[in-house]
Amino acid sequence: NKIVQRKKDRFAVKEEFSIPSNMSNIFQILQSDIDIINKEIKVMDDKLSVKGILRASILYSADEDEGIVEVFEKEIPFNGYIEMDGITSEMIPNVELKVLDESVDVKPNDDGEPRNIEVDASVGVNAMVTDNQDVEMIDDVYSINQNTNIAREPITYPQFVGKNNTQSTLRETITIDGKYKEPLQIIKVWGNVRLDGVTVEDEKLIAQGVINLEVMYIAKNDDNPIEVIPVA
Repeated sequence: NKIVQRKKDRFAVKEEFSIPSNMSNIFQILQSDIDIINKEIKVMDDKLSVKGILRASILYSADEDEGIVEVFEKEIPFNGYIEMDGITSEMIPNVELKVLDESVDVKPNDDGEPRNIEVDASVGVNAMVTDNQDVEMIDDVYSINQNTNIAREPITYPQFVGKNNTQSTLRETITIDGKYKEPLQIIKVWGNVRLDGVTVEDEKLIAQGVINLEVMYIAKNDDNPIEVIPVA
């Protein structure tokens, strides 16, 4: 494959929304996570179409009672275009999207109550577009009037075989260590995947790794009701 264009760019996503009526007013935002899901990339003539969803997960304490912790998730669609001269719709995109900067602030609603949240994020785009290229190679050399001595050397080159997006669901029951308090209600789960290796087997890619999790929950012990435990 031949690299036709590389480009780094960014665009802003900003939205204000209200929390549901059955949730408590916001006293303080304790923690927020914003990640990108449902990425959709399309190559067009001289530009790249980028679509996706920002998933904002917000943990806050309620203003009625310091002991109340609420979690709210909001999906924010976004789309944009990256100008890339010389690319066409038949070419192959390789695009990485990443949240570069983010801010989450509490705003008053029309009644003056702290029930609105404003999310302001910057989505970074690292794009590379490639195209298949036919290369002529010399297979043999000969001469009718003199001896020839052919010098050969191995050449390594990349070959594009295919591209696919897939996902799988993993289920496992976790037993909490005795040093942690007994859970009453799960509040939030954070996680990331550590990829240890990828192998090829019977026309399939086998990915192996570990999912590292942190689980926040409300414990049955009223003296220290919020607990966070690591799980791997």
